[in-house]
Amino acid sequence: MAFPVITRSQGELITPAIWNADFVANMNLMGPHLIARKAADQNTVSTTLANDDTLFTPSIAANEVWQFYLYLYVVTGAGGLKTSFSFPASGELLMTLIGFDAGGSTSVQQARLTASDGASQTYLTNSTGRLWVQEVLFINAGTAGAVNCRIALNSASGTSTMKAQSTLWGVKLA
Repeated sequence: MAFPVITRSQGELITPAIWNADFVANMNLMGPHLIARKAADQNTVSTTLANDDTLFTPSIAANEVWQFYLYLYVVTGAGGLKTSFSFPASGELLMTLIGFDAGGSTSVQQARLTASDGASQTYLTNSTGRLWVQEVLFINAGTAGAVNCRIALNSASGTSTMKAQSTLWGVKLA
């Protein structure tokens, strides 16, 4: 979004109140920003998707559009790790997942979700841990609600971990 052009008269005294009002107006135009960082590891031993305890948004209003980047530091056991999202049923979520698989090859996965708990992404990484980058565009319609990253084992074997320092970054686009 463009900042407004503020014009002033020659010789006009800019007081702190005027400066603060202009600054606040510009910051409000940028839209809300969100950063959520995991302070502790979160293990999963179940194949049932469950909300991540940190990587979620506050309620997103009807008809808002958000862009998210998730930086996911994962350590997987034999069962692997899968993620999905829950979100208001009226929304549409498009995502791309980029990382390295267990063999060290680049992996790119894409999905489009149109209802809560739709398709999931599977991490095919090894136990030494990998960084996965997930880009998400969420287009909400008529129902407000949160967007939650969900995690589970891909198959019932071992323990997988979403590590501390994994983050979710978001910005409201409209």
